[in-house]
Amino acid sequence: ATFWDPPFCQIFVKQFSFLNYTMSKPQGFNLKNKPGISSRKESTRFPVFGVCWSPCANVYCGGGGSAKTGVGNAIVITHNSNSATTVIDTMSEICVGIDVYPKLVSMGICYVAAAIGTQIQIYHSKTGISMGFYELSVEEREMKGEEAEAFMVGFSCVAFAPDGHGLLAGCENGTILSFGLHWENVVAAPPGEDAIAPPKVHFTKLAVLLGHEKAICGLSFLPDNDCFTCAKDGTAKLWSFQTGAEIATACCSIIDIDNNSNDKKKKCPVQQSSLVRGCAQGLHGLLYTVQSGRRGKAFVSQWEVLQQKTNTTNIELVEIQRKCVSDVPISAICMTFDKTALVLGSVDGSVIVISLKNPNQLRIIRNYKEMHDLPVTALTCCSRTSRNEKIDVITASADGKLNFISFDKPPSSRFVMLLWIYVIVFTLGFVWLSWQSNCYMHLLDTSKHSFLQDFRECLLYSLIDANGIEQVIPH
Repeated sequence: ATFWDPPFCQIFVKQFSFLNYTMSKPQGFNLKNKPGISSRKESTRFPVFGVCWSPCANVYCGGGGSAKTGVGNAIVITHNSNSATTVIDTMSEICVGIDVYPKLVSMGICYVAAAIGTQIQIYHSKTGISMGFYELSVEEREMKGEEAEAFMVGFSCVAFAPDGHGLLAGCENGTILSFGLHWENVVAAPPGEDAIAPPKVHFTKLAVLLGHEKAICGLSFLPDNDCFTCAKDGTAKLWSFQTGAEIATACCSIIDIDNNSNDKKKKCPVQQSSLVRGCAQGLHGLLYTVQSGRRGKAFVSQWEVLQQKTNTTNIELVEIQRKCVSDVPISAICMTFDKTALVLGSVDGSVIVISLKNPNQLRIIRNYKEMHDLPVTALTCCSRTSRNEKIDVITASADGKLNFISFDKPPSSRFVMLLWIYVIVFTLGFVWLSWQSNCYMHLLDTSKHSFLQDFRECLLYSLIDANGIEQVIPH
């Protein structure tokens, strides 16, 4: 249940070598679906472990370990303006997490942050050139507890701050680093031209966020300059981005509340078997986590940030509700741009959509069964406001395919069939009434009236009584 994690990527692809991936020419993708099609698939030619949408470009990353497996590693950037593709070869390292900051949307320029091994790289979307990087020190690579293995610790996920001047990076050992980003040589070029000189970025480490004990799975920025994170240790935490101070902790349970109503009142157990796969902020300042075990059901929890009455500086996370959303573990999540839905990807390749419009009731509104042959490794939500696109979410998997899903329901085949039946019945009924009123014979007599006039009279006076008087029946 953890084969999509970075340390197991090479083992996974080697075991499933029958998929026969080729890295000769990675392809981009087009976001415009055909009318009436709710989903479609496109091949990526290698296993995908990260995908991100932005108004100016769309990015996916992954690979299979390069020389060891024969499957290369790359980051593929598809530009929305002209569908051109930029491919960045990550050599022997697999990129397992990406985020995109749209710098100049009108010019189609964005910055791509990538978690590649022990480095965080930031690339220019047009040129694919690295603008700067940060590499973990020897002390930051140290493993903790049961996660110690023979492989080297690296980054597992990354997230830009909303203003582009900050960045969060989560590691496989549970450490989170917060950075300030300083951009140099950002020169605006005339429309239709690239930047005069590729900008440079400098990392300033602001704080080290210590508290999680296992690999970081999700990072989310909050409007008040705080951040919300989750990990495989069964917890989600609220932090100060600038200082790295821990504000509050949420212990995410995988016990069904319907079967144990007192579970919410219990404190965090000493040993947690749950893995928190993702976290996000929704409407009205509510926070959401998705947790599951290595096997079994998955749950979505809704949290509220409350200040204790006795001490206004002490904040706690209170679980409001918990809902079972899947019988199998969840492997990826994302929040829609309007924060009205939470999209989940499961280990059986299915995609589940949870409605958040009513905060008092978490409701499953879509369930796309087995959209992928293998577990969903990444999700990204799309906005339709930029180019009238008909895609709501893009899903990725190690099966080497991207799935483009629209929440719009295509016309039902049953509805179309019933509509044709109604048309045929109405036509036959009209013909029968016309025959009964001798309208057909009247149309053939063109010596007294014109054909069009007789046809109009046939429609307006379609019945004749026993005395031969026409009765007006508006059609």
